[in-house]
Amino acid sequence: MTKEYRLRDRNSFTVLFRRGKRADSAFFKAVFAKNNSGHGRFAFVVSKSVSKSAVSRNTLRRRARERLRKNGYAAGQGLDFVLIFKKEAAGLTRSKFYEELEKILEKVF
Repeated sequence: MTKEYRLRDRNSFTVLFRRGKRADSAFFKAVFAKNNSGHGRFAFVVSKSVSKSAVSRNTLRRRARERLRKNGYAAGQGLDFVLIFKKEAAGLTRSKFYEELEKILEKVF
């Protein structure tokens, strides 16, 4: 995902968390709101409480980012979107991870 599709600055996060809508599941939390950029901007939050291993945290981020890219959620949606991983997400198998991710994405998009 290129830089234009990433939610990066502190001000954007602050506005999103104050004004955004929320969706919740057993493994993820999502915060989202419309933006004026004409395309989606995304961020993935995996804290150390999810997994102490940076390798596993990065794996979770890469899987989610790739799923969003492949399914075309970034193109033309005009949403700022933060996906927050819960502790339980680290223990999911790959297929179950994608299944649960699709469920939360259906709630948002």
